[in-house]
Amino acid sequence: MILGFTYDDRFTVQKAQLSKSYRTLSRKHHPDKVPASATRKDKKAAKEKFVKIAKAYEVLTSESEKMSYDYYSVHHSEYHAAFGSGITMVSAAKSPLFLVIVGLLALLTLATWLQRRGKYNDVRDRVALCAALGMPLEAGGCQEGLDVRETMIDYMDRCDVELANLSAFAKTIVSHTYDDFGNGFRKPRFPDDVFVYMLGYWLLKTLPSSLAFNARWAARRARKEPYDGEERTWLARAAVGSNRWLLLEEGEREECARRGVWEREELDKFNYEQDVKLYGAKKAKLMREREGEEYDDYE
Repeated sequence: MILGFTYDDRFTVQKAQLSKSYRTLSRKHHPDKVPASATRKDKKAAKEKFVKIAKAYEVLTSESEKMSYDYYSVHHSEYHAAFGSGITMVSAAKSPLFLVIVGLLALLTLATWLQRRGKYNDVRDRVALCAALGMPLEAGGCQEGLDVRETMIDYMDRCDVELANLSAFAKTIVSHTYDDFGNGFRKPRFPDDVFVYMLGYWLLKTLPSSLAFNARWAARRARKEPYDGEERTWLARAAVGSNRWLLLEEGEREECARRGVWEREELDKFNYEQDVKLYGAKKAKLMREREGEEYDDYE
């Protein structure tokens, strides 16, 4: 309705009516007619209104433009396919860019610190629980918990520690004894948790090495060459899983790469062997039978 006509008038309105309405409205909303005392916002609104009036007249007096406008007004999906859709975001004219960047880096650094602290606390609480209950390895305990248990007994012989405070006492000992449990479970430290350091590490080391590996992989597959040592290690780690891979000894990792555990049959054998190592042959076989699988040939 910019020129005073609705969509329903598209078949009845004449070009002379459009021209008359255009001249009237363009004179009324011409930027030169805006008083000098008007605010910047009013001047900008008047200019935008004048541009819209001119564009509307241009579209409505051109048959091709009008047909295109009418078509896309009904077929919205085709309009998005042809022209796309999105929101243009413009920063404020006086946004303190430096402070914004510093603020974002500070928030990301804090998030990284909290994440690492939470991971450390989870492992610390688990070790403290094992120490407070005296859980042996066979019952799901850990060696760190047994070591802390011995330290607790020495302290309890010399100090008066109530049983109700045993868990909190164990946490205190674990926090003072272990700063790093391995595999990334450690107390957060400065500056290696700063986001800038992490981003630099990723850009300078991880990304280039990843790109180089993928380029080499694509070239060797194009030449149909067999897997080399690095590629076999990568495939083995992907098949076994990152968490389990970290728990394997170096010799076991080399054995996985040599055997080709990315193949289904070899992966099943490997999983069975690991279960036997953890639970014993009898229990491992029983677990597989409950899952409806047969592993007699692996023994």
